[in-house]
This record gives sequence, C-alpha cells and structure tokens, in this order.
Amino acid sequence: MNGIRVTYSGLISFVVGITSVLTGIVFTLIVTRSLTPEEFGTWNLIGGLITYVIIVEPMISCWVTREIARGTESGKTAFVSSGLFSICGVVAYLIISYLLAQHVHADTNVLFFASTLIPVMFLNRTLTAINAGWKPQSISYGTLCFESAKIPAALIFVYFLHTGIYGAI
Repeated sequence: MNGIRVTYSGLISFVVGITSVLTGIVFTLIVTRSLTPEEFGTWNLIGGLITYVIIVEPMISCWVTREIARGTESGKTAFVSSGLFSICGVVAYLIISYLLAQHVHADTNVLFFASTLIPVMFLNRTLTAINAGWKPQSISYGTLCFESAKIPAALIFVYFLHTGIYGAI
C-alpha cells in the first residue's frame, strides 16, 4: 500500500470524472444525431441487455481489489475467472437477445454483434479492480485515454463513415 497516493489519485480522478461527463455528452450528441430512431432504440436495448449479463462481474472485482491491496498475487486468477464468466455472459446474452429480438422487432445481427462488448467489459472491470488495489491513479489515466479516443472514434465511424449502430457499438 506504500505506492498509493490518496490525494493525487483523488485529484486525478476528479478531473477525469469532469472530462468524462463532457465527452459523454458529446458522444451522446453524435450518436443521437446520427442514428435513426430504430437504431437508437436498439442501442438502448443493447445497453439494457448487457447490464443484465454483467451483473455477476462484481463477484470477481470486489475481492480482487482487496486481495491485491493486501499483497496477494491474485490478478491472474481474477483475469482467467473473468474470462470464463464472460463466456457464460455471452451465451446468456445471445439467448436473451435472440428471444427478445423477435418480440421487439430489433435486428438480430446487431444484437449478436453487440455480444463482443461483453468480454471487453468483463475484462475491463477486472483490470480496473486490480489497478484499484495496486495504483488507483492508473485507473484515471486509462479512463482519460478511453474518453479521449471515444469522440474521434464516434466522429469517424458514426458521423463520417455512416456505419450507424455498428459504429456506435
């Protein structure tokens, strides 16, 4: 715990949090102005469905932060466990999205393509939890990089290339 700088981590996290709000607003504006109402509805449906399948992820990240902070080398186990849980999450998501797509008239291909987000989200949250126990300020640096890349990616894929919901995903 000697490498954790609480004031520094808190200040960086605050600045990145404010930046994240601003980039989130800009990203949402780009997406809502570029997608059709049907695509926007599907995009929101994807967000809701993913929430249900990643609900088991805190079982890993909660404990790995605690163990890493105490000096236990459990990062590899958490990473592998997260990968296994994400496979189960993808299977559950595919089943749910297939059954739901018929009732809400959503494009099944788009819903299936969005399943690629699930392993990424599982692993991102697990790696974030590992960093929270090791060097918390590195989480803010990673978030800043992601937020900085989000706007140009949205402009390129959604606005200029007109890839629609595939670009937003």
